Amino acid sequence: MCKNVNSTNNTENAMKIKENCITYQGQDLVILDQMDEISDKVFCLVTRPNGTYTWTIWIDKSDLEGLIK
Repeated sequence: MCKNVNSTNNTENAMKIKENCITYQGQDLVILDQMDEISDKVFCLVTRPNGTYTWTIWIDKSDLEGLIK
């Protein structure tokens, strides 16, 4: 289960991180941006919940249901 481990006291930012947090292929990810999409995939900028590493990944749209803008 993806948990909010944001170290700031900014409630609005913490809520945003929690809302954009998913578990995908066994990894907890925070979606920072949805950059592109093709048929059934979305190209996302993601980070770990603690923000230590950021990368891009194609994620199935079905896994993003409710998060897609």
